[in-house]
Amino acid sequence: MPASGNNAAVTNRISSVQDFNNGLTTNGSINGTVTYFGHSGWVPINGQLHPALFVGQQAGANTNVTDLNVNLLSNAQLEPNTTITLNGCHAGYGGPYSIAEQIALQLKRKVYAYTVGMFFSANPNSKYPGTPLPDHTPIYMLPSGGAKISEFPAGGIH
Repeated sequence: MPASGNNAAVTNRISSVQDFNNGLTTNGSINGTVTYFGHSGWVPINGQLHPALFVGQQAGANTNVTDLNVNLLSNAQLEPNTTITLNGCHAGYGGPYSIAEQIALQLKRKVYAYTVGMFFSANPNSKYPGTPLPDHTPIYMLPSGGAKISEFPAGGIH
């Protein structure tokens, strides 16, 4: 999760909701953009689907960021105009029920996320995944069908 502002960049590997929060709170003031690259979608928990960022490698409580533990995230080091971009499949799917919306509400910052699946390509203009997978850099993470990114305002979707 690189966080940038004033030309600074910090990269953190995250494997739990606590690691995600540490990335937001232990690197000083963030006044630019926080960008997440990883898996996201919906996960069944106790027979119900919940929106999630799949940051952890294990199953279990707090290994992923979900609507059930998003309250563990803090905006204490996020300046008022900081934005968060979630580059993960379906992070914005579900509108007011999406993990993007839940994070926007918790952190009181604008969050940008795609409602569709994403794929990797060596062509930054590709709209659909191709074969074979890219075997050289640069590699771009792109939305299926060339979808536009959705904005989730800090005050919630109206």
